[in-house]
Order: sequence, then C-alpha cells, then structure tokens
Amino acid sequence: LSCVFTALQLRHVNKHPEALPATSVTMLVVLALGYVIPLVLNLEDMYTDTRSRYILQLTSAGSLDLNEFMLRASTMLALVLQLRLLQLALSRRSTDPAGSRHEDSSSSDAERSTLWICLPLYVLGAVMVWIVHTSDGPRASAFSISAPSGPALVDDFAAYAGLILDGFLLPQVVSNAFSGSRVTALSPWFYAGGTVIRAAPHVYDVFRKHN
Repeated sequence: LSCVFTALQLRHVNKHPEALPATSVTMLVVLALGYVIPLVLNLEDMYTDTRSRYILQLTSAGSLDLNEFMLRASTMLALVLQLRLLQLALSRRSTDPAGSRHEDSSSSDAERSTLWICLPLYVLGAVMVWIVHTSDGPRASAFSISAPSGPALVDDFAAYAGLILDGFLLPQVVSNAFSGSRVTALSPWFYAGGTVIRAAPHVYDVFRKHN
C-alpha cells in the first residue's frame, strides 16, 4: 500500500508540477528514513516469535525466508519510489524557470523555517526519552507497549522513531503555514492513504487487546 500511494503521489506531481516546490522536503526525508532504518537494522527479526514463518527451499544447500523476502522487497520498492519523489522535489527547486524563482525562494525559506522548528522538536523528544529511560532505571520501559522486547534504550528510541513517522505530515503542515501556499502539494490518496497506513497498527493493537 505504501508503494501504491507513493506511486499515486508521483502521478499527481507529474500532472501538477507546481505542487513539487510546495512539497516539504523534510517530510519526504522522514518518510525515506522510515524505510531505510528497518532495512539497515533488520527489525523484521523482532516479530519472528509472533507470526508464522514460511521457508522457501531453494536448493539442498540453502533456503529463503519468504516472509522476510517479501517484506524487504516491498520496503525497498517503497524506498525507491520515495527517493524518486524526493529527487523530483529537489530538482524542481533548482531548475525552476525564471518566472517562478520568487515562488521557489519562498518555498526554500519556508523549508528552512520548517527544519528549524521540526529538527529541535525531534531532538528535544529524543532527549526526553533518554531522561525518562534513565530515571526509570531497570523498571518498565517508557514505551513498553510499543517496545515489547524489553526496557533497553534502543527499544525506547525505536518507539520514538515510530512516533515521529506517525506524525510524518507535521513538516508539511508547518511548511504550508510559513509559505502561505494554496497549492495542493499532496494528492488526496497520498494524504489519506499514508495516514491510514500509520494508524492501522495502532487500531490493530487496540483490537488485539480487547480480543
């Protein structure tokens, strides 16, 4: 679904090139990091005890975890599409025609203001996670619901990273507020679809808790 909605956003910006300068680069970077981190850290292993595993026997000498392969393949595809969207947004700002340079400059100023607000906010949140974790000591983790593997600091930071990703639209909202642009930077499918994708695991957790 992430691949589908990102592809629909690419289609939207192809039809409406004026939407690219109004798209928050900070938001696109946050979403890209959301795909990069699981690929680098192999977070899929966290769920091996709670789901079925389907082993595809390739040869007599080796096998392939089909679940892991599908997860990594779809995540890699979503990352490639996200990076393409980021590349289009950056290239549009650097190659805008002369008549649009004023709007491009306004978008760049709004992006810098967005970064100066969001980045300290993210850092402050990480510091608060570290303070709460150290004050709790060996007791329960501050994000024990989201980090079932234990109270390790990395689990708290992983839960906090998930919180940042859940709020992926925050940089876009801040950017719109600073730029005053009325251009619809995001397609309805990307806006609604991304929100549903981020909300679905929490809805599932609530459903599982009551069943």
